[in-house]
Amino acid sequence: GNNSGAMAINFAINLRPSRIILLGFDLGYVAGKSHYHDTHQTITDRSVYETLFKPSFEALADESMNLGVKIFNCSFDSQFKRFPIRSINEFL
Repeated sequence: GNNSGAMAINFAINLRPSRIILLGFDLGYVAGKSHYHDTHQTITDRSVYETLFKPSFEALADESMNLGVKIFNCSFDSQFKRFPIRSINEFL
């Protein structure tokens, strides 16, 4: 992967859990911001999500399916739709 989120998911997939629950994986701008927190040093250009980040997540989606690892995204504002979007309450 080419971003910290993709690297973390890749690491988790390699541990072979039955499922992975994602929090905060919007993969795009929300409320005009590229990051939830204000301490991030640089603003991610909108094109980076389409040209770099989403293709990495596509590969992770394929890999997880091949290995039988289910990934659920608990970010309702997510711009990436390959992982089913669910409420975190379903997993608590």
